[in-house]
Amino acid sequence: MEPVIVSLGERHRVVIDNLNHTLQEFRPARKLANGKMSKDHWEALGYYDTLGATIRRVSRQEGIEPGEYTALEYANAVYEKASELCKGVQG
Repeated sequence: MEPVIVSLGERHRVVIDNLNHTLQEFRPARKLANGKMSKDHWEALGYYDTLGATIRRVSRQEGIEPGEYTALEYANAVYEKASELCKGVQG
């Protein structure tokens, strides 16, 4: 199966193959300690069984405030952040 790539904005994407949903983050080129330049690349952040799990991970990583939540408050916070991500992809 050829992989399917789903964009989650400019910094994140999910590569879906027959085994996993791989969450990746874009890493721009930078100068390394040895003085050489690295190349632009996508770095794997984790492997998940569903697209929803990858969106939940990015949502938590990108701005849900630390604190105590009810289950409904937490679910709503993740939903709101995921909605922002998806709207950002649409333009």
